[in-house]
Amino acid sequence: MRLFTSGSDKEFFIAFLALMALISVCFYFFVQGQAAIIAKQKIDGRYDQFVHSLDDRGIELALIGTSHAEQWEIISPIHVGSLTNPHTIPTVMYFKAKTIIKYHPETKVVYLEADDHLFFNGEHYTLDGFTPEQKRNSKVFEWNGSFIDGDEEMEEVFGDVAPPSTSPLLLLQPDVSPVIIKRIIANVFSDYEPAQISRTMTSPTGNACDFSMYPKTINVNQESLWSARSQQDKNERMASRIVEHRLDQPGPMKDSMLLYYEKTIKLLKDHNIDVVLVLNPEAQEFEDRKNPEGQKIHQAFLHMLADKYELRILDFRELSAYGNRLFEDPDHIANDFGWVLGKGIMQDFCSFEKSGKNNSTPAQ
Repeated sequence: MRLFTSGSDKEFFIAFLALMALISVCFYFFVQGQAAIIAKQKIDGRYDQFVHSLDDRGIELALIGTSHAEQWEIISPIHVGSLTNPHTIPTVMYFKAKTIIKYHPETKVVYLEADDHLFFNGEHYTLDGFTPEQKRNSKVFEWNGSFIDGDEEMEEVFGDVAPPSTSPLLLLQPDVSPVIIKRIIANVFSDYEPAQISRTMTSPTGNACDFSMYPKTINVNQESLWSARSQQDKNERMASRIVEHRLDQPGPMKDSMLLYYEKTIKLLKDHNIDVVLVLNPEAQEFEDRKNPEGQKIHQAFLHMLADKYELRILDFRELSAYGNRLFEDPDHIANDFGWVLGKGIMQDFCSFEKSGKNNSTPAQ
């Protein structure tokens, strides 16, 4: 075996190591850049889609809500602006409403999630006591920062928030790293060019109120993720969820959430956009674990808003009568049944369109 003994051999070895180190550093920063692009697309995607991809065609109705509202599956040729994703708390809803007014003032109706977990002091939604850095790194800003950043009211609503950071460990994030290699291959080692957003989108065709596009019956013959779990597992998950959102408490609800939920409604109504409050179904055994006094406070708040602003309320909670097979977890309907909620929303929208104005009586 030949050893590196001569001066030239040592120099070559040192130069080789230096070259490998340089290549490694360059590769690191290249991959880090790709990771930053992916992370930004993940955060900004819904915002960009709403602001840009619908520019030339407009929207007729918009949806605002959390992961619960993400399951509203609307099968219709009309244009729907979906601003639904996890951690869309009422303070965030306000900024999403501002985005609708700024970019799509032609919107006729906004369907606004009204579930109880939005209003209590659950640990998933409060930013109280957070440092500026903790606020920036919170799930609220991770999922919704695009709608909040740069708005003149951000500091008034959220206080001091640190600017976005580019962590050197960004490429190690579990939802970023799996697609880095695919990104590199697609963008660098192939002739692939990302599709450009069309600026001349055509209007949809078909009857938006043709409900034959939806299934005719709700078939719960198959086990769901929720119904298939053991009772012990379900009990543990329900208990955790109840505590996370403080739904075991008699109240009070969080003042800032109540304030900005009402401000969201008022903002939309002031711009002649109709607002419909939507209550999602939950597994009955989960509903039974909630504090009844807290539920009364929540319902009283919604009906106060309905009376004050002449709102309609779509209450889908009666669907819990179909049993656990309708759900994927205690308070999320299974994906297979998202069309049930979407159909109900479209039925309300078509009724609104037929009447020509919002003259219906709020739900009791």
